[in-house]
Amino acid sequence: MLPHRKAPVNSIHFTTKTNCVAAAVNELPGGTTADYANHVIQTVDRLAETFTHFHNEDYQTSRQKIIANITNTLTDRCAANTAALHLIKEVWQRA
Repeated sequence: MLPHRKAPVNSIHFTTKTNCVAAAVNELPGGTTADYANHVIQTVDRLAETFTHFHNEDYQTSRQKIIANITNTLTDRCAANTAALHLIKEVWQRA
């Protein structure tokens, strides 16, 4: 019998000059490039949905504001994360 392999855990934090807030902590099914990219993208989408619910603002406008203010999406520069960063930039249409 093979030992049970735990799924990798990915956490997403937003950091300002004075604060650091965890936005999501989830187990990812396989820890692949697509898993990391989807986790970041879905977290930002959920934050935009939540913001629009409480502030009665347009979802797309709120989402674009959040995306425009993100300067760094991954600090762990392993190969899967670097590839995920490229996928995220493609989905968000950022250079």
